[in-house]
Amino acid sequence: MNFGSSKTISLYIFSLTCSLTYMVSFAQDTNTIYRYFQLDSIVIEASKNDLDVPAFIDYMIHDKSFYKAFRNLRSANYQFTNQIELFNRKNDVAASYNSEAVQFFEAPCRSMTEKNKKVTGNFLNKKGEYNYYTAKLYDRLFFTHGKVCIQDSSLETNNASKMENYVSELKKLMFDPGSDTHIPLMGNKTNIFDPQMSKYYTYQLKSVELAGHRTYLFDIAVKPEYQSRKENKTVIKRLLTWFDLGNKQILKRQYELEGNTIAYSFHVNMDVDITFDGHRYYPKEINYDGEWKIIGRKKENAKFKVLIQNFH
Repeated sequence: MNFGSSKTISLYIFSLTCSLTYMVSFAQDTNTIYRYFQLDSIVIEASKNDLDVPAFIDYMIHDKSFYKAFRNLRSANYQFTNQIELFNRKNDVAASYNSEAVQFFEAPCRSMTEKNKKVTGNFLNKKGEYNYYTAKLYDRLFFTHGKVCIQDSSLETNNASKMENYVSELKKLMFDPGSDTHIPLMGNKTNIFDPQMSKYYTYQLKSVELAGHRTYLFDIAVKPEYQSRKENKTVIKRLLTWFDLGNKQILKRQYELEGNTIAYSFHVNMDVDITFDGHRYYPKEINYDGEWKIIGRKKENAKFKVLIQNFH
């Protein structure tokens, strides 16, 4: 069986986790899914008054506001800081990268400058190239080299390279898990609303407060009896999404992913916060903590934090 190169597989794994920061949406029949939902007392009370719960669930399943917040980064001026750490087997920091950066946008082009860069350990090789695939893919997701011009509002570029096509497949998976995608050895495990997958999950809708905002928390979790690693029935272990009660905008998302196949394994946690600058929504903080192992390569264990501010 041909699993492709270790570079290709590592791209799939890392991009799967990071594509989730761009978009998570599911195309399934709402009435089918609704019967699995658990509602807290406040949501039940609201449903007696002005909340159409099935309609709101349908909105949550098909919402794209999270994706749009990330897409807005492509056409904005802002500052951001980069903090990346790679760990060895003893969980000590083996390499790191820290910098401050500014993105400039003048339609339809963007560019970036960087300062106060500090690199430690073997983050770079003697040629100044990245030693870690995590670093290479971080660069691809968050850095701009030279002037990059776009003619449309999508996150994709025309004449996409093979790497872009792989990432596009993963993004399509996040928008529509029922679509035809090509993720090695993963099957339909990411399609958490599929009738064959929904039996492994609990779906809860709760009313909670988040940083002074009244929100609905959409909480999806693997049932206790399927949480053991040996079960290997699921990839998305936990997915939490906070929706603003007023305009339904996603304000925060957290997720835990874990997979184990004969070709690769990974365990990743991510946390993304969204902010409003008075005009548009943007991600303001992204935290990643994960490890993955590819056949033929050393395990990579990394953490990174991106702080984004001063939008205009």
